Amino acid sequence: MIRAVARLLSPLELLLALFLIAGVLPKVIALVVVGLLVIFTIPMIINIAKGNQFPCNCFGQTRAEIGVGTLSRNVVMIVLAMLLVLRSPWTTLVAWVFPIVLFSLSSTDIVALITPGVSLYLIILSMSEIDAIFRLLKKRRALL
Repeated sequence: MIRAVARLLSPLELLLALFLIAGVLPKVIALVVVGLLVIFTIPMIINIAKGNQFPCNCFGQTRAEIGVGTLSRNVVMIVLAMLLVLRSPWTTLVAWVFPIVLFSLSSTDIVALITPGVSLYLIILSMSEIDAIFRLLKKRRALL
């Protein structure tokens, strides 16, 4: 069962992202995203508290282990998804009355929509590297 869930997880995440981009039931999809993130974050917190370290395999990375960076990344994503649920103008009825049609957007509009997403993605990926810094500092303290 674990392997089946693991194989279906990436396509599910991609589908949820596409639904969010397309504006298909954004509040419902954002709540599903929050639920998935919480499902992953709670065991992460428990394992970090116990001192367990193992690969996160988030974003397909096998070298990044769970730690402060991966936990921070999940918390940021939970907060962003909750903001989408609670405050985003795209999650109101207006979004359904006046849907954004991608083909009618100018190239500037498309760049304006893609740039923050790519930037956020890079910031989230860099948060995983925070773990490497903490581990390096921990090793140096142990050597001293």
